Amino acid sequence: MNEITYHLIDLPLTRLHYLKCGHGKPLVILPATISAIDNWLNLVQFLAQKFTVYFFELPGHGQSKAFISTYKSDLVARTVEDFLDKLGISRFYLMGFSFGGILTIKTLLRLGERVENIMCFAPCVSYKAVRYSPVRFNMLRQLARFSTGKSAQKSYLKIMHNKRTVDLMILLLKKLGHVEADENLKNKLLSLPEKTLEVLTYQVNEILTTDFEQLGIVIPQKCLFGMSINDPLLDYDVTKRIMRKLFRDIRVKEFDFPFHQPPEPFTVEYLQQHFGYLLNEV
Repeated sequence: MNEITYHLIDLPLTRLHYLKCGHGKPLVILPATISAIDNWLNLVQFLAQKFTVYFFELPGHGQSKAFISTYKSDLVARTVEDFLDKLGISRFYLMGFSFGGILTIKTLLRLGERVENIMCFAPCVSYKAVRYSPVRFNMLRQLARFSTGKSAQKSYLKIMHNKRTVDLMILLLKKLGHVEADENLKNKLLSLPEKTLEVLTYQVNEILTTDFEQLGIVIPQKCLFGMSINDPLLDYDVTKRIMRKLFRDIRVKEFDFPFHQPPEPFTVEYLQQHFGYLLNEV
C-alpha cells in the first residue's frame, strides 16, 4: 500500500490539516459533515492506486483551524483554491460524498477549467432531494436557523457531552432528521468540539436551502455519479434528475445499499473487489 503522510499548511483563511497518498494525478476529496480523517484512510488507499490523493479536515474539525468569519461553503471552495495554489497544483480531479457534493459543486464553479473531472457519491445538490415530509422539512428549517445561535449551541453541547443525556440527542436526530445512528455517532457527539458544532449548524442550513438546479447551468466536466436507490436520507430519482441537468457528460452507477453512509468504513479489500472497476472509468 502507498504511504499516507500528514501535513499542516497555513492558508489565508485557515491552517489546514491534510493527508497525502499516492503518486498519480492530483485528486482532492471533499469531506462530508463531521468527517474524521481516520474514517477515510481505506478509501484514500484505494484511490491512491491511481491518484495522488489529498484529503483535509474541514476548518473547525480536527486539527484544521476554524474560519474567523461565519462558516460558508464558498469559503471552503476558496480554501481549496488557496491550498492548490500553495502546492503548485494547476489541474486536479475532484470527489465529494454527501455534504461533500455541495462543496464539490461550489469548488467546481469557482475553479472551472482547473478541474479535470469529478466523482460524486450520494451528493447533496438540492433540498428537494431531502427525504422529509413538508411539515417535517419546515420544522427542520426553523430548528436549523435557531441552532446557529450561540445559546442554542451551548445547550446542545451540554446534552451531547453528558453520557446520561446524549441518547436524547441521538433520538432527536433519528426521529427528526432520519440520521443513521450508531456507536460511532455517539462517540462523536460525546467529544464534539464547540467549533465543529458551529460549522455543523451552518452545514445543515445549507443542506436545507441549497438548490443547484435553479442555477440553470450545464457543467462541461465529466461526472461519475453513484448512489444507492435505497438511500434513506436523499431521494435517488430527484438527485439523479438534477445531476443529469447539471452535467453534460455523466455516467450513473446505481447501488442498493440500505444506508446513506456505511456503518463502518469499507475495507480496502472490499473496495477493490466491488468498486475496483470504477478506477478505470474516471
